[in-house]
Amino acid sequence: MRTLSGALLALLLTASPAWPQQAGGPNQFYRYVDEQGVIHWAQSKHLIPEKYAAKATTPDFRDDTVFPSPKPYVKPATPPVLGLVIQHHPRLESLSGAWARETRRIVTKAWIGRGQDGPQPIIALYVNRDGGLTIPEIERSSGDFKYDLKARDTIIGLRRLPPLPQDFRGARVRVQIAFGFIR
Repeated sequence: MRTLSGALLALLLTASPAWPQQAGGPNQFYRYVDEQGVIHWAQSKHLIPEKYAAKATTPDFRDDTVFPSPKPYVKPATPPVLGLVIQHHPRLESLSGAWARETRRIVTKAWIGRGQDGPQPIIALYVNRDGGLTIPEIERSSGDFKYDLKARDTIIGLRRLPPLPQDFRGARVRVQIAFGFIR
């Protein structure tokens, strides 16, 4: 009896390395997709429902089609900037050009390091002819009250912006500043 069980065990051990190489061996998996687009996996053709058996595939796990590797992260070409909207009609190039660039530079310099990820606030204020500021108001909230106040306090801390250009005829101009996440 002992020699018979030992011989049977030896026969199984010598035959087992050839078995996984056969089609349908234990390392064979089947993939099929149902009507809702859900992917299912099965270890045997017998475990696949009949209506999906014709569409079942045996993927090769060595290629990237089953589990594609993600694309590498590419840093955006330009850093985020603050948006500056000047509400004045007709559009003056001196106001929307050089004055707006200088204002954006000053506010960005004051804002660097204060931003955070997520929705960003929009602050509205009036700039007087001499560059003095009115009290800014939060026109659109980010959803974080402390963050909105931080943006508003950044503008209050500036106290002044460059004086309005000579060709601007009004006493003051309304400006909206859309903040961004600038590190």
